[in-house]
Amino acid sequence: LKVSSLCYRNMTKMGPSLIFITLLLLNCCIQANSITVNCIVTQDKDMTCMWNKDGLSFENYSLYYWYNSDGVKAAAPCAHYLQERGINIGCWFNSSAVRTFSTFNVRLNSSKQEHKQLFRNLQDLVKLEPPVKLHVENTSDLELLLSWEPSHGFRLLCFTYQVKYRSLASDSWTVKNVTSTQFSLPSYSRDKLYTFHVRSKLSDLCASAVLWSEWSVGVSWGRNDTIPITETSLPIIAIISVGFSIAFFCVLAMLIRTERIWVILVPQIPNPEKGLQDLYKMYDGDFQEWIGVSKDVVKSLNHNYTEPLCSVCEDTECPVVENKKPPPT
Repeated sequence: LKVSSLCYRNMTKMGPSLIFITLLLLNCCIQANSITVNCIVTQDKDMTCMWNKDGLSFENYSLYYWYNSDGVKAAAPCAHYLQERGINIGCWFNSSAVRTFSTFNVRLNSSKQEHKQLFRNLQDLVKLEPPVKLHVENTSDLELLLSWEPSHGFRLLCFTYQVKYRSLASDSWTVKNVTSTQFSLPSYSRDKLYTFHVRSKLSDLCASAVLWSEWSVGVSWGRNDTIPITETSLPIIAIISVGFSIAFFCVLAMLIRTERIWVILVPQIPNPEKGLQDLYKMYDGDFQEWIGVSKDVVKSLNHNYTEPLCSVCEDTECPVVENKKPPPT
């Protein structure tokens, strides 16, 4: 009883972990059993069919295929397997084995299970090559005309296109559906740089395709007045700034230390005290003697006369003032 109760307690403690492990194993089994074949037909009419692309199943499947017109008895094995770590994950068919307007059947066999899948119209699985020879020009001041050539392999009526474009100042793309090999952009700006890309697929006239080609190589038109600063250029700008600052301070220190260059660049104001030392030391501040003026000239310039005093008043009230000679000096 003690042993059974102990086991019961351990099982109750491990209950959530056991449930999680069980669900994980069930999920893996479901994914392993849910094998789906995905086929893509290229523009050259060859085809690639893939399964177990993510490596969820370790079963090594064998593929057999046939067309409805031939019957299941004509099932043929895959001639060119695609493998990863020794496990078959796909099959490649050359153009001679592909009939685009026929119903295609595949069967996957392994030691544990069998999977069948039907593709009614292989033309719906065609993935075209991107358009080529993109060219853009301004036909007038109000219109840009973009043109291109479709990839080969189908009639022109079987193509439909999408054009995406934007200016350098915009972060988002504008996408337009086009049925011809030309696209017109009205009301453009001459001061902006425009970039265009084009992709294609089979139109509804020839198939019910859902696979678009990759976007073509871009073509640009206009003027790029802005030079964006990329992340790689930021360290270069920082290094140049620091180097320039260091060089500036080094040159400034050299100028301060070199007195001759400093005097040439920044002339000093002359000190008048050096030129007037004799005036104060030898002539006791006598400017006339310092400049060489004789004493006789100095005496001749002195005044030796005086003027009589004169009273100013009205005629009736003015007393008579006798003129007196000034005392001799």
